[in-house]
This record gives sequence, structure tokens and C-alpha cells, in this order.
Amino acid sequence: MPNLPLLLTTDDSLLDELLRVSSAAGTDLFASDTGPGVAARWASAPVILIGHDAVARVAALGLPRRSDVIVVAPAPGGDDSALWRSAVAVGAEHVAFLPEGERWLADRLADACDAPATPATVVAVMSGRGGAGASTYAMLLARAYAGESLLIDLDPLSGGLDLRSELDAVAGLRWPDLAAVSGRLSSAALRGALPREGRMAVVSAMAHDPAPVPVEAFASVLDAAIRGGGLTILDTPRDLSAVVRHAWARSDLAVVLAPDDHASLPATRALVDAVTTSGTRVVAVLRRGRDQGVHRDEIEGFLGVAVIAEWRHDRALARGDASAWGRTRTWRSVTDPVLDLVASSSARRVA
Repeated sequence: MPNLPLLLTTDDSLLDELLRVSSAAGTDLFASDTGPGVAARWASAPVILIGHDAVARVAALGLPRRSDVIVVAPAPGGDDSALWRSAVAVGAEHVAFLPEGERWLADRLADACDAPATPATVVAVMSGRGGAGASTYAMLLARAYAGESLLIDLDPLSGGLDLRSELDAVAGLRWPDLAAVSGRLSSAALRGALPREGRMAVVSAMAHDPAPVPVEAFASVLDAAIRGGGLTILDTPRDLSAVVRHAWARSDLAVVLAPDDHASLPATRALVDAVTTSGTRVVAVLRRGRDQGVHRDEIEGFLGVAVIAEWRHDRALARGDASAWGRTRTWRSVTDPVLDLVASSSARRVA
């Protein structure tokens, strides 16, 4: 049974109002009076709501102080000094008056119930030049991650990342379904509505509807993805749109696929410089062709960032054989260096 927010009240009309607010927040409530068993739930509930009718009784129980305690009352209509004194006595952080405070309260409930101990690490993946394999590499990373991963395709002309995997026949929301979204999304609801393969969920474009992703919709989806924890991978195109710049700014790490030919280095360097201005850490994965090209040290010196892995030519991947993805001999050596950086980033957040 999920650990639900605790509501302490015996006011039936307030109970009905708060059940409606909690439903809008995407959660249920555990409603109780102030009898036996309250102390255990007081300690474990993610957030506690105390009705105006019960706050004095709760204060008299002498329960230990804790965070995330909210007193809820109808709109003030007279002298509320006793209510405020009782709210202070129980250590409440806020008094929410209904109906004015409904939206704030719904967001507060959603935040308390939706957020994991550690937010997701966000990795943006992009190609130094067209055809370098960023979409393939983003898929490899998402599949290689040991926990829950969310892969977000930001290229409206990609034809759909799900078509490059085994997800093209899986029901679920794509970008055209999410384009009108704004504001707060439930992380659990979003992940549950997306096409998925094992632990990987995908937000993909559609080949027959190549409309640009609205920046407001992307911001809402990305916020929900971060609150959901795990790893979020952004497959970003080579442009300077508002969506792409927002993706760079919100990423913990940017991975640039760098082809190993001299002709591609200036374009790759321009991309590295553009991403660096967002303040995001940038690393490169060297994309080898059929023949050995530019030396790794020369590429590092030209780009000014570390090359953390070499992705050597693979005939199955080169011909787009999706059945081989994640099962070739070289894939772990290509993805592990990035996933090691993801793990160290998560560890720093916990610390």
C-alpha cells in the first residue's frame, strides 16, 4: 500500500473538499481522527493535513515536530487567532484557506508524493555533424542504464525514435499528444502513459506529424521526468531553438558524438562551444568510421573537451539492425563511461 498523505479531520464537508483537491494532485488521502495509531502515521506520512476542527486536539497530543505539516481551513470569516496559535503549536509550515488555496495545496500534495529521494540525472546527447549516430547512442544509453530511464526525442524531423526500436507498435503518448501540455504533470502518470520497453520509456515524435515541440510542453515534461528520478536522456538536434537551449541548460551532462574526420571537426567544435555557454559539462564520444581517422588526442585538443569513449564501427548498427542494439560486443565500453559520470553525479546530489 502506498504511503499516503495523512488527513486529520472529523469535518465531513472539509473531507469532501480535500478528497477533490487530492484527486487533482493525483494522489489519495488516508483520513483519520486523532485516535490511536496517529503517532505512527504522523512519523511516516509524506505530508500531513490537519483540519481546522482537529488542530487543537492534535496540538494537545504533543506529537514530535516534523516538516510538511499543513493546517487547512475554510476562508477566514472572523477572528482566527486561536487557529493560528494552534497551527504554531503543531509546527505547521502553512495554513491553507479554501477555496483560495486549492491550487497551491494540490501542487504541494503532488510535490510531496511525486518526488523521489534523488531527482533524475539529465543527459543531453547530440551529433557533432549530421549522421554521427546521436539517436542510436541515446537509445543505447537508455537501455544500458540499470534503473528507470526516460528517453525524450526533441527532433521533430527524426521520424520517431520508437520506430528505431521495438516500440513502434506500442500504444502510448507521443509529442503530438503532449504538445498542448503546460504547468505541472504527474511524473508517475506521465511515465505510465508512454510507450516503454522494460525499464525504458520514450517520448517520441511521429513521422506523419513533424511539428516542432513547444517549449512550454517540453518544460512540463522535463520537470516531470526529473521528479521521477532515474536517468533522463534528451536526444537533441543540431540547432539553437528555444527548446534545445532549454535542454542544454537543464542537463547535468552533454555528450557530443564526434566523427573522426577532419572535415567534421569545425562543426563539432562549434556545437561544443555553443553548449558550453549554457554552463553544462560537455564530454565527447569518438565515433569511428570503417577506417581509423583522426587520432583521439588530436580531437581532444581541437574540441577542448575530454573524449571519454570510442565507438568503433559496427556493421549491425551501421545498417540499422535494431535487434543487435545492446547486444554487440562493444556497446558496454561505449556506454559505461557516460553511466559512470551519471552515477557520480547522483552520488554528489545525495551527499
